[in-house]
Amino acid sequence: MAEYAGPLQERLACDVVPVLLGNGTPTDSSVFDGVDGVVVGGGMTPGYWECLRPRQP
Repeated sequence: MAEYAGPLQERLACDVVPVLLGNGTPTDSSVFDGVDGVVVGGGMTPGYWECLRPRQP
């Protein structure tokens, strides 16, 4: 986590909260309430999109 948070926090004062994604399970969108930015890094980025995109009714 430090390899992602460190460079951000060197440039601006911010809180970094990890949201772990995986196995294609959609993420609860409420974890992003009040968020000003999102950084996606490491791993299978296309798979993360499946977890982040809005759920279809």
